[in-house]
Amino acid sequence: MAYAEDILSQLFPAELSPNQPLFQEPLRRTRTERADYRLWKKARGYRALSQLFRGACWLKKVGIRCSVNVHLFESQAACAFSISCSDFIDHKSFQHYFDYLRERILTVGYRPHRSERELLDRVLYVETVERHSFRLPDLTNDQGKMIQLYGHVYLELIRVNDRPSYLRLMVTKVVDSRFAAPLPFEDMMNRVMV
Repeated sequence: MAYAEDILSQLFPAELSPNQPLFQEPLRRTRTERADYRLWKKARGYRALSQLFRGACWLKKVGIRCSVNVHLFESQAACAFSISCSDFIDHKSFQHYFDYLRERILTVGYRPHRSERELLDRVLYVETVERHSFRLPDLTNDQGKMIQLYGHVYLELIRVNDRPSYLRLMVTKVVDSRFAAPLPFEDMMNRVMV
C-alpha cells in the first residue's frame, strides 16, 4: 500500500502553499525589452514618472490624497515606499521605471547581488515578483566602521495576472556596532527618483 501511495503522491503532489513559488528564475530582460528601455530612457520617460511619484510621496506625507496610490513605511529597522500602477500609467513605462530605479540604486554606491523572477499561484490570480537585491559597498569610514549607506536595499515589481500592480523599494537598516549609522531614507528617495 505504501508503494501505491508513493506513486500517487508523485503524480498528484499536495497543494503548494500560496507563498511557495511555482518557479523561480534569474531576471533577465529580452533584447527587445532592453532596446525599448534604452529608447524610453533616451526620451527621458523617467522624468515625468519621477516627478509624479515624488509629488505623490510628498502629498502622502502631508496627508493629502492624490490619484497615485503611494504607501510609505518607516521604522527603526526598515523603511519602504510602494507605488501602485494607476490606470493612467503605461504598463511598459512602469516596468521601465523599475529598471531605471535599479540603475539609479547602483549609482548611489550599491553593487548588484541578485535579480530574480518568481511566479506564485495565489488561487484567484497569478502573481509575478521581479526582485533585485543589492550588496552594501565595501567601504569603511574614518572610525573604521563599515559604511552601509542606507542599509540593505530590495527593489520589487509585482504583477497580478501579468499586469503591473505596484513597485516597492525597501531598505533594512544594519544595527551592528561594526557599521556606521544609515543615511536618511528620504535622501535615498531623492537620489534615485530623479
